[in-house]
Amino acid sequence: MASKYVLTKETVVEVSAAAATAISEASTATFVGISCVGNEFSYNDGQPTEVDVATFCSTEQESDDGLAAPAEITIAGNFVPTDEGLLSLKDSKKTGTLRLLRLTFRDGSIFTYLVQVRQNSFTGQVSNKWTTSITMRVKDLLEVPAGS
Repeated sequence: MASKYVLTKETVVEVSAAAATAISEASTATFVGISCVGNEFSYNDGQPTEVDVATFCSTEQESDDGLAAPAEITIAGNFVPTDEGLLSLKDSKKTGTLRLLRLTFRDGSIFTYLVQVRQNSFTGQVSNKWTTSITMRVKDLLEVPAGS
């Protein structure tokens, strides 16, 4: 049986040029690319808190899931102060507005996220390049698998 995988090569990462309020706006939004500055994309689904529900009559630890935590995305890569996509995310953080983030996989699957920028940082050091890391909270998600 052959292994299944999708290469990251030719993945397209885009952010809406303007603020968005709903995931449904993705079909009409103008997107700008950040694929040529980004080199790492990390999605972390939120983990609910664990609530201790053990009582005096419990014979072992008991717990249940509490409130769900939101998912987060981090994009890291090259920092280019004039890049349209990075400027859109910077504006999102500054104004507190949401953006649409679209990830198009090589197999044709498209994941679209409504995100709130939580942290935008950049760093540089001698004899190297400037890098950036942008952390976003996911407010909504639309997944369209290839062939749908």
